[in-house]
Parts: sequence; C-alpha cells; structure tokens
Amino acid sequence: MFKEIGKVRWTQFDAFAVKTKLGATFLLSPNGNEDRPTRVHIDEIHVPQKLQRKGIATEAMSALCWLADKYQVSI
Repeated sequence: MFKEIGKVRWTQFDAFAVKTKLGATFLLSPNGNEDRPTRVHIDEIHVPQKLQRKGIATEAMSALCWLADKYQVSI
C-alpha cells in the first residue's frame, strides 16, 4: 500500500520508512490486522535541509492523506 507514494523499507523499530519521490521520509507505525493496517501513526516526517521550505512535506502529507482515504485507513 505505501509503495504507491514512495520507496518502502521495514525498520528495526517495527515501523515503515517511506521515502517519497520528492525526498521526504515518513516513519509510520501501522496498527491493525496482518493483511492491511486500519490505523497508521506518523512517528516522524523528515525532509533534508536543502529541500525544506519548498512544499515537499506538504505534498508528502497530501499523498499520505490521499492514500489513507483510498484504503480507509485512519491516520
């Protein structure tokens, strides 16, 4: 599911790191059943300093909200 907004990897902290195509990185902790999360907690949003103040995080959040709406996941 998260692959729709970027590159996904599982972290050592039982969370997903999702790097968006524009360069923002989310650390997301999913909650729910085994097949698909029903809730996702946003632990962190990171944007490299050289990309800050350019709307990258705003676009990443919009994409994440779109994805949550599409799959009926609470954020």
